[in-house]
Amino acid sequence: MLDIEEDTFRKFLNFLYGVPIALEGLDLEKVSELLVVSDRYEVGTLTSLCKSELLNRLGKTNVFTLLMMSDQFSLVSLKVS
Repeated sequence: MLDIEEDTFRKFLNFLYGVPIALEGLDLEKVSELLVVSDRYEVGTLTSLCKSELLNRLGKTNVFTLLMMSDQFSLVSLKVS
């Protein structure tokens, strides 16, 4: 787990144990990190939550970053938006 920040992994583990994550309170980078971890470990519920949150935050200032992520993680819905 060397490529995952401790705080992100702790949030991921808490989610697995039933602790809700308030994605709205996290910055875009943290949501992206959670997406990477949930995708890697195939936690579909968290992956879907992260995808939805990223879609909600789509804007002019982050469109290129999110477009690159959409390619990396096959986020068709994000790419189309």
